[in-house]
Amino acid sequence: MPREGDFAICYQTLTLCANGQVTIDLVNRPQQGSYNVDGAIALAEFIDMEVVFDLQTRSSPQLPGRHPWQVVTPLLYDCD
Repeated sequence: MPREGDFAICYQTLTLCANGQVTIDLVNRPQQGSYNVDGAIALAEFIDMEVVFDLQTRSSPQLPGRHPWQVVTPLLYDCD
């Protein structure tokens, strides 16, 4: 059982790399795929799912969470 205030188990990532690759990690299930951007929408395709991510609101109906996803910089991983 997590300690009160321990959010480590909730840490999830969606990484859009400059080379068109995308990595997602939802509850320690990392997957890789590719994405395209059309205006403010990034369409990410994985083996078993598709994610439509709004870059302006930083949200997606396919991803968990009630609040916008945070942008983390500098990005030092996931884009090999």
